[in-house]
Amino acid sequence: MGNRPSTYELISRAFDFVHDLNESGGETDDDFDAALDAFLDESDDKIAAIRSVVQRFGAEEEILQTEIKRLQDRKKSISNRKATLKASALELVKAAIMLPNAPIDRKNDRRLNFDTYSVSVSVSRSVAIEDEDAFIHRNRESPLVRTKLSVDRTAVKSALSKGEIKGARLVDSEGLRWS
Repeated sequence: MGNRPSTYELISRAFDFVHDLNESGGETDDDFDAALDAFLDESDDKIAAIRSVVQRFGAEEEILQTEIKRLQDRKKSISNRKATLKASALELVKAAIMLPNAPIDRKNDRRLNFDTYSVSVSVSRSVAIEDEDAFIHRNRESPLVRTKLSVDRTAVKSALSKGEIKGARLVDSEGLRWS
């Protein structure tokens, strides 16, 4: 297996062929035709190799996506188990605090001091919204509701097809479709 040209080298050679064709007015000779055939064979090999790698990457992406889902499910399961254990521990600590002879901290009657650790019951306050849509509707003009502005790219694309819009333009991009 010899040294294969890089993709960059092949692209550069393609431009050289186009330049040479323009210079010769489209006339070719046997040497040019042979070189062009060799170039096309090398390009075919390079594109086939790239296609193979792209397909392998696609398969790896699917495997990784499956693994991500599995890990997310596992994380959710562990989080749920952790929350259940913490809720059980909270109830146990609250029950222990009510018992006589519990190792209650002298400065904080919601704290237990054991030999290797301490644990306390803390209270935090959070907001609960019964019906978020109704709350937003009732309070849409107040500072209690934030509005996140974003560009509707589909609407902008449609409007651009009918005329110019300041600050926006249509951009073409190219891609490959393997078959």
